[in-house]
Amino acid sequence: MRSFVIVKAPKNAPAAMKYILFVIILCLPLLLSSQTIDSLSLSHEIDSLVQVSRTLSDKRNLVEALKVIEDAKSKAEVWFGKISAIYATCIHTQSRIYILMGKYAYAEPLGIEAKEIRAHLFGTENLDYAASLHNLGVLYYYKGDYSKSEELHLEAKKIRANVLSTEHQDYAMSLYNLALVYLAKGDYAHAELMFLDVKRIDEKTIGHDNSDYASLLNAYAYLNQLKGDYLNAELMFLESKEIRAKTLGKVHPLYSASLNNLAGLYLAKGDYSKAELLYLEAIDIFVKTVGKENAGYGSAMNNLGVLYDHEGDYGKAEPFLLEAKEVRAKVLGKEHLDYAGSLNGLAALYQNQGAYAKAEPFYLESKEIRAKVLGKEHPDYAATLTNLAILYKEMKEFTKAESLFLEAKEIRDKSLGKLHPDYLNSIHNIALFYQETNRIPEASTMFLEMNDLAIHLIRTSATYSSESQMLAYLFKFTTHFDEFQSFALDHPNPNLSRTCYDNALILNGYLLENTIRLSSAVENLDSLTRETFVRWQGCRRRLANEYAKPIAKRQYIEETEDEAENYEKILTRNLPAFDEARNAPHCQEVRNHLRDGEAAVEFIHFHYYNPDITDSIMYAALILLPNDSIPHFVPLFEEKQLLALIQKSVLSEELIIKDIYVNRPELSQLFWKPLEPLLHDIKTIYYTPSGLLHKINPAALLDETGNSISRAHQWVRMGSSRELLSDHLASSSFAFEKSQQILPGTNSATIYGGITYEMDSLAFIRANSLEIQNNTLTAKLQDGNFHNIIEEQNSGSRGSEDFAWPQLPQSGVEADKVATLLKNAGFYTELNKDFYASEENFKKIGMNGSSPRILHIATHGFVLPDSTKNIQKTKTVRESSYKATDDPLLHCGLILAGGNFYWKKKRPLSNHEDGVLVGYEVCNQNLRNTELAVLSACQTGLGDVIGSEGVYGLQRAFRIAGVKFLIVSLWHIPDEKTMELMQLFYQNWIDKKESLRDAFSKAQHTMQEKEGNPYLWAGFVLVE
Repeated sequence: MRSFVIVKAPKNAPAAMKYILFVIILCLPLLLSSQTIDSLSLSHEIDSLVQVSRTLSDKRNLVEALKVIEDAKSKAEVWFGKISAIYATCIHTQSRIYILMGKYAYAEPLGIEAKEIRAHLFGTENLDYAASLHNLGVLYYYKGDYSKSEELHLEAKKIRANVLSTEHQDYAMSLYNLALVYLAKGDYAHAELMFLDVKRIDEKTIGHDNSDYASLLNAYAYLNQLKGDYLNAELMFLESKEIRAKTLGKVHPLYSASLNNLAGLYLAKGDYSKAELLYLEAIDIFVKTVGKENAGYGSAMNNLGVLYDHEGDYGKAEPFLLEAKEVRAKVLGKEHLDYAGSLNGLAALYQNQGAYAKAEPFYLESKEIRAKVLGKEHPDYAATLTNLAILYKEMKEFTKAESLFLEAKEIRDKSLGKLHPDYLNSIHNIALFYQETNRIPEASTMFLEMNDLAIHLIRTSATYSSESQMLAYLFKFTTHFDEFQSFALDHPNPNLSRTCYDNALILNGYLLENTIRLSSAVENLDSLTRETFVRWQGCRRRLANEYAKPIAKRQYIEETEDEAENYEKILTRNLPAFDEARNAPHCQEVRNHLRDGEAAVEFIHFHYYNPDITDSIMYAALILLPNDSIPHFVPLFEEKQLLALIQKSVLSEELIIKDIYVNRPELSQLFWKPLEPLLHDIKTIYYTPSGLLHKINPAALLDETGNSISRAHQWVRMGSSRELLSDHLASSSFAFEKSQQILPGTNSATIYGGITYEMDSLAFIRANSLEIQNNTLTAKLQDGNFHNIIEEQNSGSRGSEDFAWPQLPQSGVEADKVATLLKNAGFYTELNKDFYASEENFKKIGMNGSSPRILHIATHGFVLPDSTKNIQKTKTVRESSYKATDDPLLHCGLILAGGNFYWKKKRPLSNHEDGVLVGYEVCNQNLRNTELAVLSACQTGLGDVIGSEGVYGLQRAFRIAGVKFLIVSLWHIPDEKTMELMQLFYQNWIDKKESLRDAFSKAQHTMQEKEGNPYLWAGFVLVE
């Protein structure tokens, strides 16, 4: 309020003067009364402006908010003066807006002035004074001056505790900001205690649907990410994002900050595609709401640049990193930690490009800033030391590099612990350093420690991540394992060989096993979790339907994919089976299950490092014999040697196969000759293929004398030799059992063959119970038969091939003979031929009960080439839907009844399936009662080979659906010879009562003796 001063007349003042003073004094009460009314009115007007400004700033309309508060400030100065509470409120609010705008140089003097005015007017035990302390504490936090920020927040916290209580929201706000300070300083334990206290107060006072609670979750999530607890980090980030979307809307800087932080988590986990989309969305929101001169915008730009650098797209990364650096320099100054982060990011980029002279000064400047602001015990300081050490190693300045590596390792051990990803990073770098400087024993120790920690992190992540997330996370460790195996190859060591075998046991088909666990666990779920499972399966079925459409016709793909992934993660977290997955087997346990005359072989392939990456991909075998305490590490060949044999495009597939298996010795020399000394006396070889070896059938190879190696050795293909621990093998568990009664619930078989691929819609509808819609179907007479023509409803194709699938006469004969054999043996047999062999009927299997014990499908199969690596987001309607989708389980399939209509006409029969059963759809089937699936079709054992997971194709899909044993093909198989092989197999199993394994291998031996040419008999393999 404005001050009023009473002026006294001097003693010797003339009478007139006294009179005037007397009149003034008499009138003074009236004047004061009038002034009070005016002051209240003026104060109310300014308060209203302040409130409008705060509302605008809360909505991040900062430019308008600043205009309003500047108007209020001008009026407060004129009407009440600068030494007034209302003026202090105005400049306090103005300072807050500048902080939100990232203009800290403008904010600081205003905040200090407001604090001093309030101290003068109210003292230092006042809530307004505490608010000024709080505001300045936030300012110094953003400026990176954590000591000043901590001091101010502690003082504000003390005042609020005394004046309010320790259960008040303002007190909680002080705790929250102190927690942020401790988090930035690397004091995670202190930060977590405060976050927990704030969480307790918030839940008691404001509840969950509140933007302040969302901010708490966001910060607490980041703490968990820094600690390496990615599960809780993701859960909290997602919850915070949803609250902000609900309370603030999706065009708000705080929602954008949530996207930025969640993207950072996915970047840390190696899920680059998901992170990129979130960063781009965050940047767009920042530009729309606060503009480009903002710390949040700079952060998102920098992070996206780092992502592109990680992906090796240096040209794309640099402009993002440079712009982020300029924004941060302008908004935050060159002493800020974010600016140091930009320097670090640019240095890493230039280092990756080999521009060491440009990288070093950036690293050194970043190091000095972090040392000054954070001290030399902080993880961020350790990160700079590590990057600088790697640079010096590459520059061959080994003395400098070693001291920095070791210092960074000690800091991380002390601040983060030995189970943190950053500690793994330190161990990894030191192992490579010792290898390069030829300190092999020290390198071996470090590699083993690195490997153990990597396996621990993978197994922990698998207990809460979806399959797609785990694939991305596993990819992050590809280099670590490649380097480890390269080191083991160059420096043979019992511990290294044993660990390589253990890695293969754990990692080969690791995600496949987890997915099978998830699907099989449904029978024992509680009602709530079962409902989640049903919802997850429903999402996947909707996705399968959408993927079948032309790209332009698809709807809600991303939303449904996200929904499905969320359900999958909930199931993974809630199922006890995934806790069991942590107990991975070791090679000694596998050895204990081997009998005399048996061996287990894990094939591996890896990029060869020496210690830097080379252009070679090496193949090796890890052989375990019954009396071995240590597996044998046997080098085999380079991938390019095998490619030279199997990629002969000028020859037909039949000639290529005959050439490499019979006519030329190279394949046998590459594959069998190095193994033969160890496996010479072995009768049964359990093996797990890797890489291109998924396309090879060892049973078809010849030894040096020209004899088939399968005569002396039975080759048993497995997803992993850990299957030996289950005792569920085709040598014993799949025995023939003749049922006394022919009932669906006992021995049952479902058989497909003799399928009609062309469309006769009336016949198809009669076979598959379609209600005819007169407005959809029109009939016409053609060649004496009724055929229905479907109106053109969609343009576009799921398969762009121009050919049609021809009839397979022998597949019908095969189906009839198999059905007869099984029926005579007491099986309840369902034979599906012609239009009854439809996708509709297949999808009914297991829907209302148990699936058949045997499922036999004789038809066409296909595997599309991996052509989706560079799929553009925008496609024409006529683009192939198969090839335009990046899920490899959509690249493989079986052709069922009427499939040619879709294949040629680019659309399914109205209201029906398309007749193309892809792997993705098979995954959603319930085939858990099916012991054997015979996929008597072309290339059913092939698909995209992805890391240690193996083949993403039909064999994986049927395993996920629950099938225990599979017979699949490795190449295009001849129709008639396939029929003969299958008949022999079933006769051996049913009539001769041989085990599944023996029945199959003896059928192939019979065909081998009859035909010779491996193309005619060796295309099939049994997968146990």
